[in-house]
Amino acid sequence: MAKFRIEDLKPTESSFELEAFPGRKFTLKKFSLATQIWANQRFGEERIKLVFKNMLMGDIAEIVHHLMKEPMPLMELLENICTQVDRISVAKALMETIGMSQPVIDKLAQDEAADEGNAAAPTGANIST
Repeated sequence: MAKFRIEDLKPTESSFELEAFPGRKFTLKKFSLATQIWANQRFGEERIKLVFKNMLMGDIAEIVHHLMKEPMPLMELLENICTQVDRISVAKALMETIGMSQPVIDKLAQDEAADEGNAAAPTGANIST
């Protein structure tokens, strides 16, 4: 399988549901250059890396709030992300807006596993005494 390339990311609109609003879907806009600039100005490039690496839900929720097509007050959004299912739904929707679909995530995981396997493989001659 080919290695992951940045070109594999295809930003798309996405949606999520919250338990507090049964049957209601919240739609997010694509993660555009404008959003990237906003996020870098709001959080800084290093913080953004940490947000995604460590899944910092407060910051993720703020980015999701920024991307919502039908906005609600930020505090209302935060107050209604209550369950683990809500958290996963919100984080997954944000990842999809960036272009991190399940096939892309699977490809990244395979690449990482392959890289770890190559790093663990012995590279020198086997010497016995």
